[in-house]
Amino acid sequence: MTDTLTDHEFQLAGEAAIADPDGVLVLPGQRALIVSDLHFEKGSSFGMGGQMLPPYDTRTTLRLTDLVDSVTHWVWIEGNHDPAPPPHFGGEVRQTLALGTLLLRHEPTEGPAPGEIAGHLHPCAKVRGKGRSVRARCFATDGTRLIMPAFGAYTGGLNVCDPAFARCFGQIPDALVMGRSRIYPVAARSCVPDGR
Repeated sequence: MTDTLTDHEFQLAGEAAIADPDGVLVLPGQRALIVSDLHFEKGSSFGMGGQMLPPYDTRTTLRLTDLVDSVTHWVWIEGNHDPAPPPHFGGEVRQTLALGTLLLRHEPTEGPAPGEIAGHLHPCAKVRGKGRSVRARCFATDGTRLIMPAFGAYTGGLNVCDPAFARCFGQIPDALVMGRSRIYPVAARSCVPDGR
């Protein structure tokens, strides 16, 4: 991570965690750096289907290498758009990964799942104040589980007020909103649905 970014430290199911404005989650006690929903070559895939997007999504995603000084073990959690990577990527391919009391998977479980860290939903939060609103990518959490933001360039975002999040958390989760250089913690009660 770069020195100019302001991280946000918090507890996740009793584990120390750090959310970074780049969309990276760090678990210092587990010596783990986590990103979600990379979507390599999504622009190329759309281009083959006739939908032209600028061809820099993989380059943007690969900026992750600037955030990591040395990786000793790489684990790829398979997702709906990201099957096993090419063999030259190295590392290990898994469906889930346990890190102490935490469990990483791609798609979040509906209902209670303490310790779960998932992706797939690409959370965004919309906050209204002083006559304007802001909508940005975020980490969605209730302190016992977390849904990661998408790391890739063309990822869209699902508002944390969407029923998909309530099916996981039982309510609207809090949002750790990603600004340009810092994380802004936003309570669930301050999040508003799209279209309002």
